[in-house]
Amino acid sequence: MSQTPNNNQESSNGSGESQDAIVRAKASPYGVDLFTGPIAAPEMAPTFDFKAIWRYRWTMLAVFAIVAPALIALVWNRVEPQYESTSVIHVASVVPRVLYKMDDNGKIPLYNAYLNTQVSLIQSPEVLERVFERDDVRQTSWFQNSPAASTNDITSAAERLGRQLAVSPRRGTELIDVSIETLDARESQIIVNAVVEAYKVYWDDLQVQADERRLATLRQQRDQTDEEIASLFDRKYALSEQLGSNVHEEVRAQRLGQLNSMKAGLQQMRSEQAVRKYERTELNSDKLPEADSEAMIRATGSREKIPSVLTLDPTWQEQFAAFENAKRRLALVQKQFGSGHPTYQSAVADLENTERILRLTEARLLPGGYSTNRAEAVEGKREEQLVESINKLQAELTGVDRVVNELAKTEERYAERKAMHKELTDRLHELEMERNAPARVSIQSPGTLRRKPSSDRRMIYSMCAIAATIVLAAGVGFLRSRTDSTIHAYADISGSVPGGVPFLGQLPRARDALGEPEDSLLGRAINENMRIVRTMMLQRLRRPKGTVVVTSPEASAGKTTVSILLARSLVRMGKRVLLVDADMLHPSVSQYFELNDRVGLRSVMSGEISDEAAFCMTENDRLAVLPAGVSHGPANRDVLANGAFTSALSRWQSMFDYVVMDSPPVLAMADARIAAGHADGVVMVLRADGSRRDDAVEAFAGLAACGAKLLGTMLVGVRTGTGYYPYQYHRMHADTADLLA
Repeated sequence: MSQTPNNNQESSNGSGESQDAIVRAKASPYGVDLFTGPIAAPEMAPTFDFKAIWRYRWTMLAVFAIVAPALIALVWNRVEPQYESTSVIHVASVVPRVLYKMDDNGKIPLYNAYLNTQVSLIQSPEVLERVFERDDVRQTSWFQNSPAASTNDITSAAERLGRQLAVSPRRGTELIDVSIETLDARESQIIVNAVVEAYKVYWDDLQVQADERRLATLRQQRDQTDEEIASLFDRKYALSEQLGSNVHEEVRAQRLGQLNSMKAGLQQMRSEQAVRKYERTELNSDKLPEADSEAMIRATGSREKIPSVLTLDPTWQEQFAAFENAKRRLALVQKQFGSGHPTYQSAVADLENTERILRLTEARLLPGGYSTNRAEAVEGKREEQLVESINKLQAELTGVDRVVNELAKTEERYAERKAMHKELTDRLHELEMERNAPARVSIQSPGTLRRKPSSDRRMIYSMCAIAATIVLAAGVGFLRSRTDSTIHAYADISGSVPGGVPFLGQLPRARDALGEPEDSLLGRAINENMRIVRTMMLQRLRRPKGTVVVTSPEASAGKTTVSILLARSLVRMGKRVLLVDADMLHPSVSQYFELNDRVGLRSVMSGEISDEAAFCMTENDRLAVLPAGVSHGPANRDVLANGAFTSALSRWQSMFDYVVMDSPPVLAMADARIAAGHADGVVMVLRADGSRRDDAVEAFAGLAACGAKLLGTMLVGVRTGTGYYPYQYHRMHADTADLLA
């Protein structure tokens, strides 16, 4: 029987198939071939696939087991727990007093600001540097292990202490918490106690210095006041001596009385002169009696007996009484103050004035009086003397007023200085008394000694180390999944499969897939999955007869198992199938059917025997096997390269419905490409966890270069699990078999 080789038909229909491909590409935008059925569109490799990462769980577990304990050990070795000690300081909002209420005691204004000032004072270098004056602080490991210990740099040590010291006021209270964390509980207590004690001493020193400054200022002011009081007292005494009396108002009153009296006498004298002038003008002076000698004597101050005409006159009596009083007062003043005292001089002036007035009255009252000329001369002289006395007394009174005013001012300033001296003395007494008042700042409680760590970050850091290790392990798994070229699932190769080539199916991992009982769960799953592969392959083949080449990129991928299972599945459809072992180097089909010693493909290609003589029938008369045949050397391996292979395919297709060829790997031998070029389609078999992506891509390229038609790909050796549906489906069917029966 002679037929045209299939490859010639493929060549003649190449342009038609190209047009069909274009039509299918336009008509199947969602991966459905309108002529052959569903076609899986090429998938891009996912950027993140949990299942792909989970494949490297043992690698991730190894990374975790190595890194996590090392990090945890490092944390527990390098990170040490912190022990906190807290001391409490009480800052009173009301300054207590002992006895006196002063501006410095009582309620403190703006207390919150004052409290914050104390917080800043505690953290000030002046306080913190005092801490390191204590031997117990300098002997702590906290100080000894610092760089400041070797250089004795107290400033840097104080700065470090300020950074680690926590000082905060309690809200709504008068308390300030001072705390520090170190590696030793006892050292924390020593340092915090040293801080609060240094602050207390520093604050007390500030208060003492402030009190001393105020006391010194008050004492200086008091001494200056004492000196001023002494000076004012001396001045006051000198002015009193100048007045001749301590009662300066009385002296002024006396001088003023004398002045007024003299002015009155002068006025009276001038009035009498006016009267006498009137009498001389209006009356006849010849009728007047001639003055006797006694009147003249009395007018000139003789000591004759006083006439009755004088004693009966009231004016003379008053003037005579004033004259006698002036004499007695003069005697008394002379006896009391002496003749040099200003009071004595004033008394002499009074006596002379009263005597003049008295003599003038006597001259006027006595019969005859003075002669006119002499009387006028005497009265003029007396008026002149009286005016002189008045002017003298006026000047003296002016001097007295000046001295009195100065003395009054001196006494006023003296009184002011005395009052100021008393205030300063009282203020000094109050300050000295209030210095003993209870302190407004006190240590409420010293540093506590806590045995339990206040800050142990080892557990937190350990958890962080574990989390970091998990992330690292996941990163390693993700990196492995992205860099590992081994194919584990179809998703690993979907992006490299040529467009339009579907994924036919997958076979679960089995120790002996060909020998698995058909009634077992795994056997049913394998057979059912091969039915799916067969259905999709026949849809892609698009003809009732044809030649299918089963190959793989590398050896041990499972192509022989797929070839045998595919042949069996076609036989179950009632088709006559020829299974050809085209792997001349490793004839696995012949080995499975125990036909290694039988003549086969080599002999047919060389023309030594006929096709029928080389076919070996199996238990099923619809399945025939053409073994590879006995090898006679390396030259005998190129049996497919001659033209006999093309004619043989034509004969086999006329004798059988389907010819299934188990070819060698594409990358290992050229026979796979030769067979694929003459076949109606090629099934690419990839092994999960065995085949490499680069090899698969290279195999696809090699098949495309030889003009082979790729019917689809298969993945063999998939691990059974929740994601493998046929296996789970048959397991569920077995579990519910009793219920269905």
